[in-house]
Amino acid sequence: MIPQIDAVSMLLLIKYMRRIGRYTISKLTGLGEGKVRRFLQQLVNSGLAQTTRGGTALTEHGLQYLNETLSRLNVLHIVILNNFPLASTKYTTLFYCTDLTHVLSRYCLEERDVAIRYGADGAVLMLVGRNGRISIPGVCSDLSAYSRPTYNIVSTYLRTGTDLVIATFSNNIYGAIRGGVALLYHLNAKLRELGESA
Repeated sequence: MIPQIDAVSMLLLIKYMRRIGRYTISKLTGLGEGKVRRFLQQLVNSGLAQTTRGGTALTEHGLQYLNETLSRLNVLHIVILNNFPLASTKYTTLFYCTDLTHVLSRYCLEERDVAIRYGADGAVLMLVGRNGRISIPGVCSDLSAYSRPTYNIVSTYLRTGTDLVIATFSNNIYGAIRGGVALLYHLNAKLRELGESA
């Protein structure tokens, strides 16, 4: 059985790459080809992916499952970028989220550490105010004044209802994705705990 964080991360990687072969997945994830083969076989057996000579792609069911899972994790939109201004790494995954800000630690260090533990080289959490102002806890109260290029990129993809943008970055695309997905599961677990204690 594939752990949930890994399954969602792999599905996101396949979605982003559109069609991807085992060798490339192995190279991008650092997993051995045998492990990748077993992993993909489980996704195929679950009806989430299909494998052909051209590689592996998501099925319609796989795309629906991924979108529903991300929605349950309070994700509105995801963007994967190369060369994000705030990071000196190759890949950045931006997760545009809603209803998660009240479970963040004060300076978001705990959250950054979760992302790093799961493969990211770093993470930045950006709060989006009702007025559209974007801030980074412990760093700046106005991203547009702090880093205009970063602000321009982040604000380009803002959707109505977004109150948190999680940026996870790594020189390995899978690390950027997996670190962000793990952080989403972490924040949602905190959200459930908060709801249960209320």
